[in-house]
Amino acid sequence: MTIMSAFRPLLRTLTVGALALLTVAPATAQAVRGEVVEEATGRPLWGAFVVLVDDAGVRHEGVLTDSTGGFAIRAAKPGRYRLVAELIGYAGGESPPFELTAGPAVEQRLEVPVQAVDLTGISVSTRARCRARPGTGPETAALWEEARKALQVAWWGEEQKALRMRIMQYARELSPNAHSVREASQRSRVGYYSSSPYVSRPAEELERLGYIREVEGEAGKFDYFGPDAAVLLSETFLGSHCFSVVAGPEEEPDLVGLAFEPVRGRDLPDVKGVLWVDRASAELRRLDFEYTSLPFRGVTTRHAGGRVEYERLANGVWIVKRWRVRMPLVAMKPQPAYRSGMAALEIVALNEAGAEVQTVTDQQGVVLAEAAGGTVYGVVWDSIRGEPLAEAVVKLGDLETTTGQDGAYRFTDMPSGSYTVSFAHPGLDALGVELESRWVSVDGGTATRLPLGLPGPAALAAALCGDDGGALVYGTVTDESATWPVADALVRVEAAALASPRTVTADTAGVFRACIPAGGIVRLAAFRPGAALGMVATPGAAAGGASLELRPGTVQRQDLAVKAGAARVTATWTNEIRGKVLSRDGRAPIVGATVTLAAAGGEPLTSAITDEDGVFRVAHPGYGEAFSLRAEHLGYATAGGPVRFTQRDELALELLLAPQAIAMEPIVVVERRLDYLADTGYYLRKDRGLGRFIEAETLERYRPTLLTDIFRRTPGVKVLGNGMGADIEMVGAKRAAGWGEDPLNPRGGSGTGGLQCAPSVYVDGALIRPGGHPGRTYESFNGLVAPELIQAIEVYRRISEVPPVYSGELAACGVVAIWTRRPG
Repeated sequence: MTIMSAFRPLLRTLTVGALALLTVAPATAQAVRGEVVEEATGRPLWGAFVVLVDDAGVRHEGVLTDSTGGFAIRAAKPGRYRLVAELIGYAGGESPPFELTAGPAVEQRLEVPVQAVDLTGISVSTRARCRARPGTGPETAALWEEARKALQVAWWGEEQKALRMRIMQYARELSPNAHSVREASQRSRVGYYSSSPYVSRPAEELERLGYIREVEGEAGKFDYFGPDAAVLLSETFLGSHCFSVVAGPEEEPDLVGLAFEPVRGRDLPDVKGVLWVDRASAELRRLDFEYTSLPFRGVTTRHAGGRVEYERLANGVWIVKRWRVRMPLVAMKPQPAYRSGMAALEIVALNEAGAEVQTVTDQQGVVLAEAAGGTVYGVVWDSIRGEPLAEAVVKLGDLETTTGQDGAYRFTDMPSGSYTVSFAHPGLDALGVELESRWVSVDGGTATRLPLGLPGPAALAAALCGDDGGALVYGTVTDESATWPVADALVRVEAAALASPRTVTADTAGVFRACIPAGGIVRLAAFRPGAALGMVATPGAAAGGASLELRPGTVQRQDLAVKAGAARVTATWTNEIRGKVLSRDGRAPIVGATVTLAAAGGEPLTSAITDEDGVFRVAHPGYGEAFSLRAEHLGYATAGGPVRFTQRDELALELLLAPQAIAMEPIVVVERRLDYLADTGYYLRKDRGLGRFIEAETLERYRPTLLTDIFRRTPGVKVLGNGMGADIEMVGAKRAAGWGEDPLNPRGGSGTGGLQCAPSVYVDGALIRPGGHPGRTYESFNGLVAPELIQAIEVYRRISEVPPVYSGELAACGVVAIWTRRPG
C-alpha cells in the first residue's frame, strides 16, 4: 500500500496593511492621535507600531506611524487606555493612562528613549534550559520581544487588506535527502494575489488536532501546516512550547536564535524550530522549523519542515517574503534479506511547496519592494531645526533623488551590492561640516531603512567650537535687498561670554560662523568689506543686525543683511595688543593683573585687567608707534618693556611675572600679524586649525634655495626629483583623489614625469597652477616664485582640510597658497 502525502496551503482573503489607512478618526468616535518621537532629539520615528492597551493589559487596535511620526487610532469602545509604541531595536515608549469617549480626539505625544536594544551581548550555552515561556528568562525574553514586534506588525498587516502582491508559487519533488530536484515534478505559476498564501489554521485547532492530519475521505494523503505570525503570537502556542537561546549557524555568526520545541508529553504531530534574529539590528530574519511525531510509524527525517523568511517593507509593514514546506512522501518498500525481507515504510521523496513575493505595491500603485532589485528608503532629518529636511539631494552610488516636504527618499530596483550613501542641501553648506558617506548593503528583493541626518546640535557645536560647551551661530550675509550674498562681509559679534566684541569675516559665498563660549544673548551686525565697525546698538533687520539667545551646546542659523550706507575704510582688523599674563615659574595664568599701555614718555594711555585665563586686550590709542607695556600684580614683580605697535599692526604676546623682583626678559612676542594677510582671511584660516602654515621667520632659519626645499621639511608633502625640475605631491593624494581622465587635458602629458596628482597652487590669491586631475601637464613648480619673496604659505594636504575659498574640483589633490612679501 502506498501512502501519499500532499500539502494544502490555505488561502484566505487577508492582505498586508499600509500606511494609507492612517486617517484621522471622526470627532465623534473614541479616537486618539498624535506622534511618536525620539526622546532626546525630537526626531519623528517612522514605522513604529502604536497599540492601545486597556487597564487589564489587553492589546486592542494598533497602527504604524507615518514618515512624520504621526498616527491615528479609533477604539472599538470607550474606556481607559494607554498607548504603547514599539520599534524594532529600541526600547519601548508608553503614555500615561487616558480616557477615550465619544467626544473630540485625544492628542498624545510619545517620546521613545533613544536606547538601542543590544543583542550582541547575549550569550549562548550548550546546556541552555528550555523554559516554559520565552518571557521567563532574561535572554529569551530579550529575543522574544524583538521577534514579537515583527510578528505583531505582520499579523496586523494581514488584517488591514491594503497591499497587492505579485507572487511566484511552485511545487516540486526532491530526493529523500533534499539534495536534488526531480524535474518531472516541478511546476511554477506567477500571478497577483490580494493576500499572502502563507496562512495557517487557528492555534487552538493546531493544538487540538496537530500540525499534520490525514485528509478526510482520502486515505494516505495528509495536510501539513506551518505556524504563521498569528499562531506564534498566541497564548496557546506559547503555553505548549518551551524556549531557549541558540547560536547562529557557522556561516551566519551575526544571527542569534530563539529555539522552541513542544513541551514534554505531547505526542501529536507538532513543530520545533528557531526564530533567527540579527544581533546588530535586532530584526527578525526567518523561521526554520521541523515536524515532530510524524504520523508514520518507524519513519523519521530531519528534512520534514519548512522555512519562512520575513521582510520589512519601505512603509514599515512586515510580510512573509518567501516560504517553503517540505513533506515526506512514504511508500512500502521491500527490505533486504539481512534486515527482514519484509516490506516497510520508507521515505522515497520530499514534496516541496512554496512561494516568493516578487513585487509589493500599495493601493496607490507605489512599489514598496521588488524581487528584481533592492529598496533603500528613509528620511533625511535636520537636527538643527528639529524637522525633516525637504529638497535635500540624496546620492546612492551614481544615483540621486530629492526629498519631498516630509524629508523622505526612496531608491528602488537596486542591484545587490554595497553602496555609498550621502546627502547635501544648500542650507547646510554654511555650516562648513564635511558629512561622511555611509555604506549600505542592498540585497535583491529586500527593503533597507536608512535614516540620514546631521549629528545632533551638541555634537555639531562640539565639532565646530571645541568641547567647551560652546554654541554656534552661522548664516549668510546678503545685500540690502536680501537677494545677493556679500563676499568677505564683516560681522560684528557681541556677547556677555566674550571679553570684547569679535569681528568675523564671511567667505566668498557670504557665509559666516561664530562660536560663543557659553551661549547667552548674542547681538550681530553685518557690514560691507572695509566698513568702519561700530557697536551693535539697535539690532534689527533694518539695521543689518539681529539679536538672539543661544543655549550652550546648540547651533542656530541667523541670516543677515548688510548695513546700508556704511563708509569704506582701509583696515578691517581689530588693531590691538592681545595676550596673556603668566607666572614665570609655572606658566600659570595670573588673574586680575593690570596691563598698562604707556606713551614713549611714560604717560599711561590705556589699561586692561586680565580675566580668569590671564587674557587681556589693549586697543591702539590711534597715534604713534613706540610705546611701553607693563604688567603689575600684588606679590609679583612688575614686568614691562618697550614695544613697537603701529596703526596697521596686531600683536599677540605673553608677559611673564616673577614672584620676586629679578632680572628677566618680560615680554615674549608670540606673533605679529600683518594687515594685508588679515584682509585676505589668512589668520582666520590659521586660527581654524586645519592645514599647515609656514611663515617668513621659519623660512629665514632654513634659507631655502628652491621652492621645493621648503617642502622637504613639511609633513604630509612629498618632493619628487631634484633641482629645478623637482615638484611636489601630497602623501596619498593619488588614492584620495580617485580621478579618472582629465576632461581639460584628456591625453595627459609628461609635465612632471611620474607626477600624477599635483596640488593646485595659488599665489597672492590667484590660481597659478591648477591641480586635481592625474595626467595634467603642470607648470614648473620651482619657477612659480622665489623663496626669498615669500611671506607665508598655506598647505592643505587633503580635501577635508581645504577652506571654502579654495574648495572645488581642483582641490582634490590638495592646495598650496603662497603669499609674497609687501614693501613697507
